[in-house]
Amino acid sequence: MLDRRFLQLLAFITLYTVTLGFSDSKPVHAEAGDPKNALALIAADFSDSAHRSVSANLELPAQSKNKGWYANWVMVLGRPNYAMAQNFVQIGLIRRPELNDRLRCFIAYRDARSRSLHATTSLSGFSAFTITKVKPPPIVYREIQCGEKRTVHVVTISQKGNRFRLSIDGTRVSAMPNVYLGANSYSQLGVEVSSFGDTASGSGSDVKVSDKPLNIFTACFLSRGGIRLLTSDSASYSSFGSFRKNTALYSATGHCTH
Repeated sequence: MLDRRFLQLLAFITLYTVTLGFSDSKPVHAEAGDPKNALALIAADFSDSAHRSVSANLELPAQSKNKGWYANWVMVLGRPNYAMAQNFVQIGLIRRPELNDRLRCFIAYRDARSRSLHATTSLSGFSAFTITKVKPPPIVYREIQCGEKRTVHVVTISQKGNRFRLSIDGTRVSAMPNVYLGANSYSQLGVEVSSFGDTASGSGSDVKVSDKPLNIFTACFLSRGGIRLLTSDSASYSSFGSFRKNTALYSATGHCTH
């Protein structure tokens, strides 16, 4: 019969592994069933680790028949090994037909470094251990007035360590807390649709990563829910398609290592 202390240690190792096993890789598909929203995105690494920035000229034309919110955005993401949720900083354009269909700008972020799994055990006696699992913090979301007079808005995220500078049309967005993304942060540009049947909207031009034009040959293209991004050249993209049911799996093309 196995020693009870050994069984306790084995149970601890098994639970610890199952809980943390997802932290080193991104999910390859959505949760079972229909996704909560449709999205299409481009993921790209920073070519210069000392200068991490992503910028684009974003446009989000109104779709009069859409029922739910839809958005066009850029973001910087990271995932520390010990975090229980993916940290990110995001800025972009959104329309919310449930309120009115006027154009809004927004920022969002999450810093989950303080929400991790902590475990203690007495390795010498295998006598006791405790596991504390805390839910990750919610996403912080804030809208910013940007009006309809300009159809194209220039958005930028610049990262220096744990500090971020966000700007819209050259104007800096008010200061935000430091967000820890680790040493392997990367950029994304994407379009989202939230209601079944709604049509994708949004395009981007003059896309730059680390102040250089986006290289589509080293980028990763992901899509889910029936919408897609089309790139006519390395510095621009447009969206097409509508949010369809039973399309929860991600479709990936290109250099997808994130």
